[in-house]
Amino acid sequence: MSQVLPEPLFGYDVSAPPMPQWSQTVGVFDLETTGVDVVADRIVT
Repeated sequence: MSQVLPEPLFGYDVSAPPMPQWSQTVGVFDLETTGVDVVADRIVT
């Protein structure tokens, strides 16, 4: 079976723009394994 590779987002000759400063401090957590009831609990970020 052959693999299909995705096309580059910005092409081959163009570099991607720099990442914003806030993107270096983003935190992610999994609501399903933290015990948070996503139906009834209020989630504030």
